[in-house]
Amino acid sequence: MKEFEVIQYHFLGLQLQEPISLIYNWLVAILCLIWFFKLKPTNESVKNWRYFFLVFAITGFFAGLAHTFYQYTGIYGKMPHWVGGIVSGYFAGKAMLALLNNSEIKKKLLVFLKVKLLVNIALALSFVTFLYVILDSALTYIIFCAGISIYLIKRGEKHLKTFVYAVIISFFGAFGFLFKLDLSLYFNREDFSHLFILISLILFYFGAKEIEKRGINLKFSSNEI
Repeated sequence: MKEFEVIQYHFLGLQLQEPISLIYNWLVAILCLIWFFKLKPTNESVKNWRYFFLVFAITGFFAGLAHTFYQYTGIYGKMPHWVGGIVSGYFAGKAMLALLNNSEIKKKLLVFLKVKLLVNIALALSFVTFLYVILDSALTYIIFCAGISIYLIKRGEKHLKTFVYAVIISFFGAFGFLFKLDLSLYFNREDFSHLFILISLILFYFGAKEIEKRGINLKFSSNEI
C-alpha cells in the first residue's frame, strides 16, 4: 500500500485517480513515439533504440491507464507496463551490444540479456511485485548502457558519455522514495522519480541520434573486455 495520499476524482460515474501520472505517462508515450519515428535505422544499434522507444511508448500508454483505473484493475492492471518496462530494457541492452564486434564476451552478454528478460518477467508476474522491474532496469542500465559506454569512452568514443549521464540521472529518481519527497498532493515521490526518468529518456534519444549520424559501420572492438 502506498504511504502517500493520491488524488482521487470522479468522471462519467467512474472512480478514477492519479491524473498527474496519466498526464506524465501519456506525455512519455507521445515523446517516445515521436523519437521512434525520428530515428532512422542506419545501423543495428539505432534499430534497437527505435524498438526501445516504441515499446516504451506502448508501456507509457498502458501505465497511464493502470494508474487511472487502479480502483478497478488493482495491482494486476500494472502488469502490462511492468512487462513492457523489462522488454524495453532488453532492446536498450541489444542496442549497446550492437556497438561491439563479435566476441565471446558479447555472446555471453547477449545470453545474459535474454535470461534476464525471461527470469525477471516470470518473477515480476509470479510474485506480483514491481521489484523485479526495478532490478531489471538497474542491471540493464548499469551493465549495458553505462558499462559498455564507459568501456568505449576509454577508447576514444567520447560521444557515448550521453548514455552514462542518462543512467546517472535515472537513478536520481530513487531519492524521491528514499527521502519521501512528497512536496504536495500534485507532486509526490512518484512524480519526482518520473521527472528524472523523463530527463534520462531525452538523453537516451540524443545518444541514439548521435549513433545514427555516424552511419552503418559503427562498431568497436570488444576483444579487450
